[in-house]
Amino acid sequence: SMYRANGWKFVDEFFIQHHFQRYFSNKYQHPQPFYFFFWVLPLMTLPWLPFFFGSLWKLIKRFFSRQSAKPPIDPLATFALAWLLVPLVFFSVSGSKLPGYILPALPAALILTAEYVWRFVQKSAARRIILQTIALLVLIGAAVIAQFFIGQFLHEETVKHLVDTANAEGFAEEKILNLHTISHSAEFYGAGRLVRDSEGKQKRLYGVSEVVDEMKRENTQQILVLIPLGYLNYLTKSELVESRVLDDNGELAIVLVKMR
Repeated sequence: SMYRANGWKFVDEFFIQHHFQRYFSNKYQHPQPFYFFFWVLPLMTLPWLPFFFGSLWKLIKRFFSRQSAKPPIDPLATFALAWLLVPLVFFSVSGSKLPGYILPALPAALILTAEYVWRFVQKSAARRIILQTIALLVLIGAAVIAQFFIGQFLHEETVKHLVDTANAEGFAEEKILNLHTISHSAEFYGAGRLVRDSEGKQKRLYGVSEVVDEMKRENTQQILVLIPLGYLNYLTKSELVESRVLDDNGELAIVLVKMR
């Protein structure tokens, strides 16, 4: 249905740009070393990180043990380990790396961790009570963070609130430009509306005249501009365009810009 509605543009944007180009190049400016996911994945198992490492150590010892009496690795652990290693190695070769890429390996890591935790608590009631207490505190902590901090983080560290404000005011179809900045979170919240260069990267403009040229190129009389607050006056006081600040997040503002 997406192809029927958007044609080749959907194939190019969704598959070619955001799958093949992300994997085989650094087109979207997220370079990281090969070992990036080898420390990101363990951190995702917090606060059970020691148990995750314990499960891996147990598997390594069993694998390299030469004692015939040692029991073989059970099928579930073998399956989970293979599940973990495939995306870990696959995405480590990628030219672009973001923490979210490794999420497919997280369930496998949790299976290994949970199996180790289960064996750990079977050895004494005290261990079981301690682990249950930690789990309860983690659940309460996660609920508090979600209630009081996540919303504020999204407001201050992303352009979500800015784009939402523009959409609510009736500008949900306008293209989005970057002036004196590149907003990586706009790749998500402004997907399909960002003005890009010939290589598919977000355009970073450096002057109001470039904004005007881009509006002419896009054949539009108005456009949304993301701009750092420190540069805001250069845009709002320009005689080339009419500007109205819609919102800001303390770092960036989103401005409706119209041709004079």
